[in-house]
Amino acid sequence: MSAPTLRSERLLLRPWRDSDREPFAAMNAHARTMEHFPALWTRQQSDEFVDKAQATLEREGFGPWAVEVVGVAPFIGFVSLERVRADLPFAPAIEVMWRFSADYWGRGYASEAAVTAMKYGFEQCGFEEIVGFASAPNIASRRMNRRLQMLPDPTGDFEYPGLPGEHRLLRHVLYRARRHSWPGLALTSREWNQTIIDEFRAHGSQVGDTFEGSRLLILTSTGARTGRSRTNPTVYLPDGDRFIIFGTSGGRPENPAWYHNLKANPRARVEVGAETFEVTAEEVTGPERDRLDRRQTAADPSFAEYESKTARRIPVIALRRVRAPGDQAPHESLPRKASPGGSR
Repeated sequence: MSAPTLRSERLLLRPWRDSDREPFAAMNAHARTMEHFPALWTRQQSDEFVDKAQATLEREGFGPWAVEVVGVAPFIGFVSLERVRADLPFAPAIEVMWRFSADYWGRGYASEAAVTAMKYGFEQCGFEEIVGFASAPNIASRRMNRRLQMLPDPTGDFEYPGLPGEHRLLRHVLYRARRHSWPGLALTSREWNQTIIDEFRAHGSQVGDTFEGSRLLILTSTGARTGRSRTNPTVYLPDGDRFIIFGTSGGRPENPAWYHNLKANPRARVEVGAETFEVTAEEVTGPERDRLDRRQTAADPSFAEYESKTARRIPVIALRRVRAPGDQAPHESLPRKASPGGSR
């Protein structure tokens, strides 16, 4: 078969070129890109992958496509549909996977490429199901599977070896998409937020999967430019009578919209547990900001991943309840939750 070329709004999924080898090798030797892999790749390993990827595309009609951003970047990584290893408990199956240069994270390219590949798999290859999986600590990949509207299958979670030579096994989480029920598009950021908000409100502030065990609150701020109410879920850190939130924005280059809203209009509304109340917001700076940053990173190690993805200094905001005389301190009536396990 000839290796197919696929197009999306911004991307070209295409066969590999010799000119891809150098940037691909640099990507595979980059610590941020390979954070959740057992080791960095050598140039030989990288070139061998390219050779096998091109052969697979030509033989199967699907496989690892090189991805370029049309008119912007000739190569940013790859997205793949491929047969899973026979030793995995859910084999045989077709997996969607991706790997992109850290320089292009946070721009929606991964979800756009994955949706394009999945549509091709369902519509042209006739696959009945496509799966995705990631190690439990790899929160970013797990959330990408959810944004691709793949559903978690807790019965399919499995253990898989960690680093070479180690005997430990890492828990991996399985997600599935079925041909006749998959909606054919990824959730937008606003839609993703709304699914979390809906689950939070429907289950007494408890949100599962990648937010399981996290301390979550729902923040309603006033748009800095529009003046309209904007509602967002975010993880918080309790600090006395304050609720501390962090503008990670998933490691993207820009601060989240709610940060600008709170700077312009510090009065906001918060939902925590079964309570809804007014708060005032104030940015924390200096040594106090660093102290809270260290506490959050210790409680939630994945937080450090988002700091490593961006050159900006992640803002730290303290929300303080607007209390009437005689009100109970907010944390006195709140149940303690497990340490947060997700990133925002």
